[in-house]
Amino acid sequence: MKQAYRAASDSRERVVLLHGFAASSLVMWPMGCWLNGCGFDITNWRYGSLIQPIANHGERLGEYLRKLDASECRYSIVAHSMGSIITRSALMQGTFRGLNRVVMLAPPNRGLPFARLTPGFVQRFLKPLKELSDASDSYVNSLPRTSLQHSDGSAIGVIAAKYDEFVPIASTRLDGCEAHISLNATHNSLLISVTAAKLVESFLRHGRFE
Repeated sequence: MKQAYRAASDSRERVVLLHGFAASSLVMWPMGCWLNGCGFDITNWRYGSLIQPIANHGERLGEYLRKLDASECRYSIVAHSMGSIITRSALMQGTFRGLNRVVMLAPPNRGLPFARLTPGFVQRFLKPLKELSDASDSYVNSLPRTSLQHSDGSAIGVIAAKYDEFVPIASTRLDGCEAHISLNATHNSLLISVTAAKLVESFLRHGRFE
């Protein structure tokens, strides 16, 4: 499936999309089409999610964001599931001048209970699973949990799914992040929810869910 996004414009804000674990950039296509239709330019960022450590992807994402900074581009990030943790990993690298806001969809900010229960040989093969565990010493629980704030509202917003089969609502929370909302959705149906898309657009524009 080709990505039929509107051509980029220097005057419009860019939105960088990140998919989650065991997925591809295609799952972000509906969200990208919606936001593109709302006037945003879209980058559907690709990465191989199964084998490499999260920190490696975070480093690559940080390099890409610095290129956007060098082009004096204003941008935001919309990330699903593990993509949110990659985003947090990238933001540890320093300050990104052009970054406006971040929306996390079903993010395992406090880890995944099922990942801790996964057999050891599976964790060794699928390294991100161990890193996403809710164990106190996992990679995800080593990241700073503090949110970011703008003068006109939160810089990070979280949308959780009430019927998420992988990430409990409690695991999505981020310390200091008041912009948190949950929808009647599952982990993956958030990506095709019109309500979720409208909330994402609202947060990117105003720093709050309306």
